[in-house]
Amino acid sequence: TTYNYNTTRHDSTGYTPFELMFARSPRFMFDFISPPSVPLTTDTYRKTMQQFMEHTLLAARNSNLRHQLKAKQRYDSNRPNPQYYIGQNVIIRNRSLAMNKFSSKFIGPYTNVKQVNNKTYVVQNTKNNQQTPITVQDLRSI
Repeated sequence: TTYNYNTTRHDSTGYTPFELMFARSPRFMFDFISPPSVPLTTDTYRKTMQQFMEHTLLAARNSNLRHQLKAKQRYDSNRPNPQYYIGQNVIIRNRSLAMNKFSSKFIGPYTNVKQVNNKTYVVQNTKNNQQTPITVQDLRSI
């Protein structure tokens, strides 16, 4: 089972784990029946190995980045992008350590004071005027 896994090409890298580890294709039982390959000198083998490792590392990195970008696009396509305006009343997710299943999930009300960036707002507690930066994933409009 391990041999099968290590000799199966992975989509994320484009190579088998065996090729990435040993910089060559794995040998199978029927490969020993074929005539032996031409022996290489140590220096030639080292150069060939180094070129192969550089090529596989670059190709695996590019393939991995391509797959990461594709996964990000899939994730972002289903992710809402809520917009809150300054002065809007909101509630925030309760992240208290003392929270249990009977605690309310959101606390508030708070008022948006300013937008720091696309995903972060500074909110102000309406009771004690304390300001806190909060990300949009923890904000809900009232």
